[in-house]
Amino acid sequence: MPFFSIIVPTKARPRLIDIALYSLHHQTFCDFEVIVTDDYDDPRVSCKDIVENYHDSRFIYVHPPDIPVLGMCGNWEYGLQFASGKYIGFMQDKMYMYADSLEKLYKSMLSADMPDMANWGWDFYDLIHKDSTSFQGVLHMKEKTCTWEKKNPEEEIQKKLEFRDGNYQFEGGIPGTGSPLAGVLKKEILYKLKNTYGAIFNYFNPDYGPPILILSAIKTLIFIKDNLYVLIPTRDSEGVRHSISYAAACKFQELSPCGVERLKYATVPGLRITNTNMISADYNYTMQLLHRKQRCNEQNVLLGIVIDADLVKYEHDNDYEAETVRLRQHCIDRQISLSSLYKQKAAIQKEEWTLKTLLRTMIFKAVPKRFQPSVRAFLLRKNDDKYYSSPKKSVFRQ
Repeated sequence: MPFFSIIVPTKARPRLIDIALYSLHHQTFCDFEVIVTDDYDDPRVSCKDIVENYHDSRFIYVHPPDIPVLGMCGNWEYGLQFASGKYIGFMQDKMYMYADSLEKLYKSMLSADMPDMANWGWDFYDLIHKDSTSFQGVLHMKEKTCTWEKKNPEEEIQKKLEFRDGNYQFEGGIPGTGSPLAGVLKKEILYKLKNTYGAIFNYFNPDYGPPILILSAIKTLIFIKDNLYVLIPTRDSEGVRHSISYAAACKFQELSPCGVERLKYATVPGLRITNTNMISADYNYTMQLLHRKQRCNEQNVLLGIVIDADLVKYEHDNDYEAETVRLRQHCIDRQISLSSLYKQKAAIQKEEWTLKTLLRTMIFKAVPKRFQPSVRAFLLRKNDDKYYSSPKKSVFRQ
């Protein structure tokens, strides 16, 4: 039985899964297994050959049945049945590890007397040319601390319900405590939850949906302050698609295992737009499942919806009108001032509009498009940023 099982769900991203597997193949800690669950529609984008080319007995490749269509959450769930490790966690196919990440994780858990769960964050590897086949990019690496801290699971549930910082309790969009993404959980606890509730990933989002359910089942939890993963932001991200397109959001909800019906639990019931509202639906549903009365902070969720709604594009005007009416009517029914929410939003955006942002905007108006990626990388550069020709070069961090 390996100590860690790392499940990597993927679909049609063979070049990215190669980077993820390269980082896992070169781990300094060896007692682990990797389950790659490849939910491809077209065999031409299968990553089976890539997995097999590593000739690593710790790598397990599985392809879910074509029928029924699993969707994102279903693919995450499918991989669980193949995991045999003492601790089970997930990594996205657009992520990779540093060579010493699992060693750092193991040592932190050992010093914490093997908690029920451990979570951590991730650094970012920004591609300079997002529209090309090049993986040249900039690694934004957080300073190493070699420390961890204990977290109280119940307090973490309260933070998530509060929505004080939008969807995220951690900088950079990291789901944080309780999430199976950038986290590992004892196998027996995970399977007890699965046997009790039928599925771990019966949610809209596999990373943001389950944390409250998981946090309710654990007693000991640590958060490792060093980032053990690296995320490569991509334009074909499912999360990005359904954040900016009404049609994509509707399709995503319909294909999710919980279905559109889950939206009846949302802070604004039936509202199709914004990840904020979808996550509130998942959280409120879980609290009801646990027979607990508390729900998401309505005011903060509404503010998050108002902020996120600006990003959504509508294919048809009547959809925009319907969503606007639904949001407005909810505020009227709940005696909440929608205009005050817009004022709060304006104040937040004004605070974020720094001189550096203004200068970048002015520069990009004058810089030819083909030179903008290089200029952007230079402007965003920090002292601890490093340039690499490929993410593989950054696996062995300095």
